[in-house]
Amino acid sequence: MQQDIIKSTKFIIYSRKSSEDSSDKQALSIQSQINENNRLIKRYNIPQSSVEYMQESKSAKKSGTRPIFNSLVQKIESGKIDGIIVWHPDRLSRNAGDVGRLIDLMDDGKLKCIVTHQQTYLNRPSDKAFFGMICTQAKMENDNKSENVKRGYKRKCELGYLPTSAKVGYKNDFGEKGYCKMLDDPERLPLVQKALKMFLTGNYSINSMYEVCRDQLKIVTVQKRRLGGRPLSRSAVHNMLRDSFYAGFFYHKDEFGESIRYETNKSLTRIITEAEHYKIQALLGNRGKPKPKTYVKQFPYKRFSKTPDNIPFTAEPKFQVICPTCKYKFAYQNKTHCPKCNLKVLEMINAKYLDYVYYHPIKRDTGGPKNVCITEKEITEQVLKHFDSSWIAHPVFTEWIVEKLKESESEEKQLQTTIKDTVNNQVEDLKLKLDKLTDMKLRDMIDDDEFLAKKDALKAQIKSVEQSNEYGEKTQSEAKIDLYRAFSVTQDIESILKKGDYDEVVELLSIFGSNLKINGKVVNVYNDILIQKIEKAFSEIKQKNALFEPKNLQDLSDSNPVFVDVRPDLLLR
Repeated sequence: MQQDIIKSTKFIIYSRKSSEDSSDKQALSIQSQINENNRLIKRYNIPQSSVEYMQESKSAKKSGTRPIFNSLVQKIESGKIDGIIVWHPDRLSRNAGDVGRLIDLMDDGKLKCIVTHQQTYLNRPSDKAFFGMICTQAKMENDNKSENVKRGYKRKCELGYLPTSAKVGYKNDFGEKGYCKMLDDPERLPLVQKALKMFLTGNYSINSMYEVCRDQLKIVTVQKRRLGGRPLSRSAVHNMLRDSFYAGFFYHKDEFGESIRYETNKSLTRIITEAEHYKIQALLGNRGKPKPKTYVKQFPYKRFSKTPDNIPFTAEPKFQVICPTCKYKFAYQNKTHCPKCNLKVLEMINAKYLDYVYYHPIKRDTGGPKNVCITEKEITEQVLKHFDSSWIAHPVFTEWIVEKLKESESEEKQLQTTIKDTVNNQVEDLKLKLDKLTDMKLRDMIDDDEFLAKKDALKAQIKSVEQSNEYGEKTQSEAKIDLYRAFSVTQDIESILKKGDYDEVVELLSIFGSNLKINGKVVNVYNDILIQKIEKAFSEIKQKNALFEPKNLQDLSDSNPVFVDVRPDLLLR
């Protein structure tokens, strides 16, 4: 029956290669498909002169977007042909719409069969169902590839790398698939940095900057197999000036189409600051900037600061310029001219650019303070002064406490091992008693009520001993970690507060439980967690030993009699 249908069918050979889509790179080329399909013609003794050939290079992911396929469907509907020879069903369709069109043509009797290398699909329920299933499987593979690609893009962004080709000044590291990174380009990165610094002077236009990159700096693109090795185009120079990647951040859209800000990987060199990037945008005449929500991770003091009336603070960056002609200071992002002398921002030479972060209480209708502002620099100086005046930042004392914590940790590990062995022995003894009790019950030496009562009592003892050991280990371990973390960072307090990123500053303030009460320009630091506990320990220790003054003592060795009695009390806090 199948042979009879094939002999009476007018065939068309359809070949497709999706050159638009990288997900189909492994499919057979069009010429290879034609060669294989010609073998099918010979196998079924179909006259080659009676067969028409159709081929195209279009993606089959979306329905109705392939002109050659649409023409094929029209030929079937008009009765010119009633059979298709194709390498695989996924060459015909990878979407539900086109699959439905072909099955509808079979239902109408206009399409007799679809011949592939794996199977021949006739106008039978089982064949149509299987054909639809194969094409649906191809669609699912496409959807999965799309999701995998999106997930890979997101993961790469989270690692701080672009999911695209590297920018000029950087290069792609073509390593193991899934672990490819980006690297600094030692040849081009210094040239790009010099170009951006030159443009920041305000003495160059786009055209003049393009000429400098082409003739003076001689920046050329990376040589690839077919492209590259040429000077930057004018548009490439403009894109380089607008690109935030050189300032250490970039944007990429998520699955909902919303742009998300990502920080570049710390292994990549940031050749300009964020303030310099926005200055360049002002020089370019860029009136827009990212919305305030992108600044969330720039304000480490925001979550810790309140007024004396417990009104929380908010923060906002200010990018300003001092006009070199009239000395008027104004915000430049949304202006093209000086408001006072009308001098163009792009024409300002040797202008002084400023960037500040101001903290102020949120505005409330309940009458909260509205005009009190303090800069982030002022807050940092006062917080640093608090730590500098505290015993906790004393380097000699910090080194001593960290050293003793390490020593006590080793001693406690040994002690914990001994305690654990003792507890295990107790548990084994109790389990042995439980086994003996069970044996007595099997010999009918005790009744059911007595057995159940003693059994429950032994199990409760076992559970109690095991839990008490776990709780003791956990409590001492957590306390030791908190102390170690706290005293470890004290040696880098100034560096963290002045140069650290958002996460480092937040971690520092969180460790010491530092809440900031800002009253006008005065910052009061309240330490609610660790410092209060240690200060209480100091108060009790001084009652025992009045000579204990960690800020004034330089010899904190075990031979110093002042610390012989002090160390056990302090380290147990």
